[in-house]
Amino acid sequence: MENKAENMPPANTDANHAFEAPLLTFNLPSLILQAKGEEQWEKSGRIAKTLYKSKSRRIVLNVMQAGTEIKLHQAPGPISVQVLEGHLGFHTEAASVMLRQGEMLTLKEHTKHRVEALDEAAFLLTVAPLEA
Repeated sequence: MENKAENMPPANTDANHAFEAPLLTFNLPSLILQAKGEEQWEKSGRIAKTLYKSKSRRIVLNVMQAGTEIKLHQAPGPISVQVLEGHLGFHTEAASVMLRQGEMLTLKEHTKHRVEALDEAAFLLTVAPLEA
């Protein structure tokens, strides 16, 4: 059986690509590795790269060193968090959950929350801003 993926063009991993392209692909392991090599990773312990942005959705790759935290904040719309690597603590005023690789959560808009990297971690954040 022929492997169709071998005949496909390489994934678009250029950080400056046009968000308007009809089809975007990402090599997430490669982007995570690249983020860990950046100067900002050494300085702040965290990298956030917007992979896709439109009026209705924003997808951000977050890579965090163990022990770093995203302070209490809220999103303008519902979000999802999908853990790609590592172990995260996700905390709201009402509950706390621990997420590992392959796990995902959703959160309603305007819910205050914070995120901590319990191990070195990477996750995809999807935000669907509500229309004004």
